[in-house]
Amino acid sequence: MTREELCAAMPDHFRPTATWNAMKSGDLPSIRIGRRLFIPTAELRRLLGLDAGPNRDGTEAFTPVPSLEAPTTVQA
Repeated sequence: MTREELCAAMPDHFRPTATWNAMKSGDLPSIRIGRRLFIPTAELRRLLGLDAGPNRDGTEAFTPVPSLEAPTTVQA
């Protein structure tokens, strides 16, 4: 995911300049491919708390990932 895509997807959380500074400092992991910088989505999901990851004590944490699918039934 590019910085522009991230800022467009989550404008209330990620501002372009702040995101660039976080990528430059290493606070927001990024990888360079050629002249472009990309943010690994797996790492971004972990940072946002959307995926399970190890706790500080080494035990495995579980964080449910919210469903992105629309509900299939309509209630009246």
